[in-house]
Amino acid sequence: TAKGYVREADLWRIGKGTTGRFIPEGVQRGTAALAVSDIAVRGAAAIDVPDLASLHGGEIAVQTAPGNRMAPVIGQYLVWFSVEGESPPAETTVRGVVHLVGARESLLASFWRQALKVLIRESGA
Repeated sequence: TAKGYVREADLWRIGKGTTGRFIPEGVQRGTAALAVSDIAVRGAAAIDVPDLASLHGGEIAVQTAPGNRMAPVIGQYLVWFSVEGESPPAETTVRGVVHLVGARESLLASFWRQALKVLIRESGA
C-alpha cells in the first residue's frame, strides 16, 4: 500500500481503480505499477507525510499552521494506492511521483472551466 496526494483541481480525473506508475526519486529503485484503492472524501487540512511537503523538499506547497501542522496552500486530497508486485516495507518512505491514466480534457474545456471559476468568484456567489 502507498499513499500520496492529488490536487483538488485534478480530483475529477481519477477514481477507484485508476491505474498508473510510481516513479521514485533517484535511480536506486525501479518504477512500480499501482492502482487507486481509495480517495479521501474531504480535502486534507494538513499534509501528514512530511517528505511530500515543500518544507522538507517535497512538491506540495505548504505553510505552517497552528499546532505545527503543514497546511497545503492549494486543495489536496489524500489518495491510497495498491501496489502491484513487491513493495518496500511499510515503515519505509520512498518519495516520488505517480503518473495516473485519468480522464482527458481538451485545452478548450480546461480554459472554459477556468473562466467559469473566475466568473463565479468575481460575482460573489
